[in-house]
Amino acid sequence: MRAPSSGRDGPLRPPPPGHLPDVRPPPAPMTTTPRTARHLLRDREASLILGAVLVSGFGSSATALVAGVNGVSLYAVVDAGLGRAPSWAGVLYAVQGAGSVATGLAAGTLMRRLGERGFAAGGCALFGLGVAARALPGDAPVPAGSLLIGAGLPCVLIAALTAVQRETPADRLGVTAGRVHTLL
Repeated sequence: MRAPSSGRDGPLRPPPPGHLPDVRPPPAPMTTTPRTARHLLRDREASLILGAVLVSGFGSSATALVAGVNGVSLYAVVDAGLGRAPSWAGVLYAVQGAGSVATGLAAGTLMRRLGERGFAAGGCALFGLGVAARALPGDAPVPAGSLLIGAGLPCVLIAALTAVQRETPADRLGVTAGRVHTLL
């Protein structure tokens, strides 16, 4: 009679001294997506969470799309609009980053005063003004536009994540935040 085999590794051996076998219970079976979706739609609290997640996901996806178009258009502005070397884009990105840092530092105070929706709307307005300034000819409006774009882009993301954290019950916050970050 042969000893039990664990496949290609040879016969089963007892665990080494000091090693405890894994005695965790098997994981619970996953629920199906339609069943989970029905639960989310029936439960009022879960529906609010789902709404916040969807709004933040769509808002953040739109922001990411606009940011991507912004990045591509920057090179056209530097080359065709300003007639400068491509390295000038690095200067404009540094100015844009400074705008983002300024928004991050002021975000808490601004959201207390404006609320999440007002903060996100203000960010969209800043972004729009920045794009308009970048379309103007000349060396002065383009960096100013980059600063405004940098200040406006993070607002939607910060507002969305704050709303999700505020509206999600504590026992669901980790899973919900993980899913929202996946969407973003």
